[in-house]
Amino acid sequence: MAVFYLGSAAVLIDVALETLEQPDEAIESYNKSIVIGERLIRDHPERPDFANNLAGSYYNLANIHKNIERLDEAIELYNKAIHIQKQLVKDLPEVSDYTYDLVASNIQCGIIQQSRRHYSAAISHFELAHPILESLKKKSKLSRALTGWEQKIVQRIAFCRAANRALGDLPFVLAQPPAEAGKLLFVRGQAQLDENNHAAAVESAEKLSELKPTDEQSAALQNNVYNAACLLSLSSAVAARDEDLTQGERATVIEKYALRAVALLRESQTLGYFKEATHVAHMKKDTDLDALHERDDFKQFVQKLETSATGPEQK
Repeated sequence: MAVFYLGSAAVLIDVALETLEQPDEAIESYNKSIVIGERLIRDHPERPDFANNLAGSYYNLANIHKNIERLDEAIELYNKAIHIQKQLVKDLPEVSDYTYDLVASNIQCGIIQQSRRHYSAAISHFELAHPILESLKKKSKLSRALTGWEQKIVQRIAFCRAANRALGDLPFVLAQPPAEAGKLLFVRGQAQLDENNHAAAVESAEKLSELKPTDEQSAALQNNVYNAACLLSLSSAVAARDEDLTQGERATVIEKYALRAVALLRESQTLGYFKEATHVAHMKKDTDLDALHERDDFKQFVQKLETSATGPEQK
């Protein structure tokens, strides 16, 4: 996963390996830096370099939390960095690095919010970053790390707006081209599962499996059917926690969803999805299918795929 590091310029680089391997030590180190930084800016509010260093500590600590999936903590820290960076840009607009860092923080926070399907929050962050990027581009002042992001943000804003609408407007989704409708239906189903509404998610999954891309979009058709299977599997797991159902009802619904999920996996095989070995490998470790792993029909399906991949045994 990539991050923007703060300092003399915002640069897009990989997270340091030692940070990923020893996140607790890195977190402790940054927390100590933050305590010192907060004290310094209390004692010396006139020093923008102290404020910038504190924003950098917040930001880098947010990056660590992001990479170990502590997203609530990451968002809180990014927003603390943004609060400081906004003031720095307001007070010293001529310092390009402060502007780059503000953009980077909003991009990172927006990406997390988009991944969590908090689309309105994601749009807010992207819309803060976009006009700044456009202004920097016109002045030929975009840093190398941020070059191209003005277009990426436009695309992300468009998708977040469509996804937001998709959550409550199924006719809008189905009116989109099949490939785009497929993405929106999958997002819609995931959002419904976030609300533990497995019945609604199954409806989205079935609509997804029914989409008919053109012959030139065979990959989209394969992906749609596979993703529909994932939604059914996830729905089975959510149904298992549904206390509004009796034990008998719960068992019936779980089995119904799981059977349909395996059937859709078989359909995706028929369509050619598993001709690529990478797709087989992905399916075997795909957490969306965890609810199926102990089922005999799923195990048999995987075994059949593996046999097909290796061919008949040589005698």
